Amino acid sequence: GSAIAISSDDQWLYVGAPAVDKVYVYSYDSSIAESVQTFTTNGINNVFVVTDFTIQGIELLTATVSTPGLTQEYAAYYDYTLSGNTITFVNHPPAGDLVVRQIPGFRYVTVLTGNSGSNFGFSLTCTSDGSQVIIGAPDDTATYGNTTVSQAGSTSVYTRTVENYIATPTQVFGGHRPITGRNKVYV
Repeated sequence: GSAIAISSDDQWLYVGAPAVDKVYVYSYDSSIAESVQTFTTNGINNVFVVTDFTIQGIELLTATVSTPGLTQEYAAYYDYTLSGNTITFVNHPPAGDLVVRQIPGFRYVTVLTGNSGSNFGFSLTCTSDGSQVIIGAPDDTATYGNTTVSQAGSTSVYTRTVENYIATPTQVFGGHRPITGRNKVYV
């Protein structure tokens, strides 16, 4: 992403990807236990199946390859894909010990999508509790009455709302639903 916003309480993260007109929304999940599994790599294989723990999400993983005199980190989203508990590296990790570590961190919640070609997500900010996010799209088209202006730009405001305040024996108190409300303001 090229723009990010994080709530003051570190519970919500927004990542703008204007090249694809999207903003990815994450919430912090402290319930995930730290887990580690080590593989011995031969420099040829690029597919590994984690059997010691259940992978909770690719954004929570780090993978480090250690060889004599060299440690190299493989970053999420760029060097491997995840399908269930199977990790497939784009490039073959060098021979050595591959350590896959999962730690508490941000879990993907949803993606917000703007108009095609608008550069939605070019700029963004959020409120201190992350309940609202304001997203800029500098190349969005604006229409007012019968007049349409290309590349006028727009600002969208999304609000996360509380679904209920009543707890039942099987329901967590509070609760929330994904960010869906949207008000667009043309600038």
